[in-house]
Amino acid sequence: MASLSTESHLDRKSLKAPDAFQDSVRSIFDVLAENWRQFLMGLGAVLLTALAVAFFLKTKESNQAAARDGHFLAEQKLDKDLRALAARWAFVPGEVPAVPPLNAESGGALDDEEADSQAGSDKDDAARPDETPAQVAKRKADKLKAREKEREEKIVQSQLAVLAYKPFDVEKELPAGVAALKEVSGKYAGSHAAIEADMTLGQLYYNHGRPEEAARFFKSVADRAQRDIDKAFAWSALGYALEASGKYADAIPAF
Repeated sequence: MASLSTESHLDRKSLKAPDAFQDSVRSIFDVLAENWRQFLMGLGAVLLTALAVAFFLKTKESNQAAARDGHFLAEQKLDKDLRALAARWAFVPGEVPAVPPLNAESGGALDDEEADSQAGSDKDDAARPDETPAQVAKRKADKLKAREKEREEKIVQSQLAVLAYKPFDVEKELPAGVAALKEVSGKYAGSHAAIEADMTLGQLYYNHGRPEEAARFFKSVADRAQRDIDKAFAWSALGYALEASGKYADAIPAF
């Protein structure tokens, strides 16, 4: 008992003496007091660096978003150009057969798929207990309009299929789409949208008879793409473009 009391006994002098933690804290504040200017400068530098990084990331994301939007609009313009071109070339003899429109007056011919759909749809055309004659007529008209739109889209797709590998001057025949894609490629050169734009341009030139020009776009993507999958597609496309250009020796390493 005596030894325990002796070991746990703290005198007043010991209680007043600063411990190691207090000494460490006091020394830290002493150093800060002596070097407060350097401390503030360092803190300011850290804050400025953080702000610069945040501004850079925000600007980068903003540019990426603008690039994606630009690429989306460019693809829309290209699709519009292709559809307009397909419509101009639609009924050239031997290209795409004329298909009569589907409407109540003409009773245009239906293929098997459309006939099956029509048969199922007719079962639903009967008046419902809660419908007025005007509502029934409107529902039938809406269904007819939807079928006409679907049929028109099938015709457009068949027309586009004719154009898929037809040689023509892409700058002349697809002016808005090609110009918009090139703008994305140049304005947002470091973005993935620019990679996609160049690949689309390369495919357009390749599919429509200008493999030499296509090779230039594919090589650009292969050299600067960051993602392995983009590089793989670009090198493969470059190989085919060089082969189609008659540059067989150059094509072999690309595959």
